[in-house]
Amino acid sequence: MRGGHNILNITAMYAGPADCRTCVIYGAADVITINRGGCTRLDILFVVPYPELEPVVQEVYRDYPEKDRVTVEFKVMTVDMVRQYKMEREYDVLVGRNFTFEELKRQYPTKPVINIPITGYDIVQALYEAKNMYHCRKAGIVGRFFHMYQYEHMEEITGVKTSYHPVAQGHDLEYCVAEAVSQGCDCIIGGYSAYLYLKNSRTDLPVVTIKVSRETIFNVLEEAVHIAEEVKKEKEKSELFRIITQISNAGIFYVNDKGQIEIANREARKLFPNVQTLFGVGGGAYLRQIAPFMQEEAERCFESGERIADRVYLREGTSLSTDFLPVKIGNSMPGLVVSFMNASRIQQMENQIRRQMSDKGLAARYTFQDIVHKSDIMDRTIENAGRYAGVSSNVLLVGETGTGKELFAQSIHNASKRAGNAFVAVNCAALPESLLESELFGYVEGAFTGSKKGGKMGLFEMAHKGTLFLDEIAEIPLTFQSKLLRVLQEREVRRVGGNSVISVDVRIIAATNKNLQRQVSEGKFRQDLLYRLNVLRLYIPPLRKRSEDIPLLFHYYLQYYSNQFGYEMPILSAGAEEIIEQYAFTGNIRELRNIAERLSVVHSGFMITEEEMAAALGQDDIEITEYSERTMTTGPSYMMYAEGKREQEKQYIQRLLSEHGYNRSETARAMGIDRSTLWRKMKKYGLQ
Repeated sequence: MRGGHNILNITAMYAGPADCRTCVIYGAADVITINRGGCTRLDILFVVPYPELEPVVQEVYRDYPEKDRVTVEFKVMTVDMVRQYKMEREYDVLVGRNFTFEELKRQYPTKPVINIPITGYDIVQALYEAKNMYHCRKAGIVGRFFHMYQYEHMEEITGVKTSYHPVAQGHDLEYCVAEAVSQGCDCIIGGYSAYLYLKNSRTDLPVVTIKVSRETIFNVLEEAVHIAEEVKKEKEKSELFRIITQISNAGIFYVNDKGQIEIANREARKLFPNVQTLFGVGGGAYLRQIAPFMQEEAERCFESGERIADRVYLREGTSLSTDFLPVKIGNSMPGLVVSFMNASRIQQMENQIRRQMSDKGLAARYTFQDIVHKSDIMDRTIENAGRYAGVSSNVLLVGETGTGKELFAQSIHNASKRAGNAFVAVNCAALPESLLESELFGYVEGAFTGSKKGGKMGLFEMAHKGTLFLDEIAEIPLTFQSKLLRVLQEREVRRVGGNSVISVDVRIIAATNKNLQRQVSEGKFRQDLLYRLNVLRLYIPPLRKRSEDIPLLFHYYLQYYSNQFGYEMPILSAGAEEIIEQYAFTGNIRELRNIAERLSVVHSGFMITEEEMAAALGQDDIEITEYSERTMTTGPSYMMYAEGKREQEKQYIQRLLSEHGYNRSETARAMGIDRSTLWRKMKKYGLQ
């Protein structure tokens, strides 16, 4: 880059347009596809309360910004028509007004239904219409309205007296209209149901339908879309949960707070067949009936609200490894999930995984794109490494400790034709001579006391068709180097204690932080082995030779560890930036990474100060003399810088102490540090 029970594989796949996503879940022998994201259609049924409103609603829908993902079906229906209506398709959300809204809720109790509100503005508009068209002096407002506060004030606005006649249980339209007439109303204002009633009653009493504004329709559509999205999400979560429980290798119970088993997946029903017969009897099967041996831990889990893991029960000769996981929603705990698996099956799965790992070896995680840099010298180094990746010759990586030699080794492997095959890494310095041969070459059964039954595959065999990375190659004992040389020459290994040879196709990438030529001259390393390893040589430059990469790397790792620990990434003050740029990273990237990790944990506030940076580098508690060895190799620049900073800090503290009358609390507050830190600095500079 520049500048334990469940075994489930969930893979997100994307096909088609960028905003159209499909989630594919692989489990057992099934492939389940669930639509997600931009191409998911939202289906809304819009019951229009009166015919004149339909073109208005259609116009609002036509101009709706997200129309491409919303399907709205319009139907003009009365309450009686809604009662007889049978849905021909599935809708996410239903929309109605007043009586139709109530009827939709009654008929479809499991679906979200939105009411088209009648606003005070809508009623005022109807009153003006009644006044202008029918010269109405007093209007009776008849209908099922939920928020009719201070309707009497509408007289002051319109000049039309009003009375409110709500239609509720036990009060039908006929009664409310008659009541309005008895109170002297010469016009009725209401919904479409009131309009139809008066028209069908053959009365001359005028009626005005309360209209709905475009703004109201738009707001209702927005609400419907939002609710439809949430409904889709909940349906998806529910379906995913159902699928996951069914394809899980573990048995799963969901137990509510009454101790009833509400959910039992396929594996659970296999292990406890009687759970199926008890479902539906008295509200459901109880855990104490199905698995009484689990009851005590389940009660403890409910009481503590904490997970109880890895409980093993013996049932009919079968060992069940069981976990109890509480389900918490806010401050309540409605139930818990009990997962269990045959312990022997767990062992079988672990053995299978180990065999697969043994067959495949270790995987290389990094590529050249993971190498953070902007320097030209690293550009050239990566370019050369890329060329090396194109051939199968052995590579020798040379560089100081912490420069990233394994990063380059993995990147070369992943850029080569061997990518996808095994990448096996071994630290030669970490293995004693007595284990080197058996680890690299393997051994047969009975080769030595304590040898594994069936023998063991060596690292050369594990790396077959792939890459073997020999780190710290200079640490291999001289007595073993001849054996390693023979394997590199013949491409054959013989297991310890075995008679047969095994051909291996392995590319060797070796790494060292020592001068191997000097090791040869000192008799510590075989010249012929060096020739065999040093076919392609790649020098990894230290940080001091790529100083322009230091700020970039530091910010990269600071961001990395801040994200890992869940912190906001801090910024560096100018002084902190200067210290980093001047600091001699003798441990190279490894040291830089450690310092970034340390600062991401210990810094305070949103900015890393010069003081915090100095403390992270150990400047507060390390004497100047301890830098003498470093100074010999890195030059005097950093020491001069550090000494100057100390004198500057001393003068700064003196000035602040004087300004605050030597009040330590106020001085520490002005410096942004605590009193104990100020005291240590005063002691350090003899200011007490």
